[in-house]
Amino acid sequence: MSSSSPQPSTPPSGARTGEKVGRTPNCATLQLCGSDTGRDRAPRTAVAYRGVPASLATSANWLINLGDYGLADRVARDLKGVVVRYDGQ
Repeated sequence: MSSSSPQPSTPPSGARTGEKVGRTPNCATLQLCGSDTGRDRAPRTAVAYRGVPASLATSANWLINLGDYGLADRVARDLKGVVVRYDGQ
């Protein structure tokens, strides 16, 4: 009888570089960028839709798109990032 040791749990698909975690507009969506180009493009892509406001916390190689717009300041402060806001206009 062989015993198998438990395998480490697989991180959510969005935990990998270049993918996103989160699926609804009311949650926080984390995006990890694998390159400088991806990092520069991520905020532009997040605010590209007219009429869709966005509040982002970002730094280094990550971007968090927050459905709770008031939370962006706190997240950015706690993670030593900055806030990017787009009012949808």
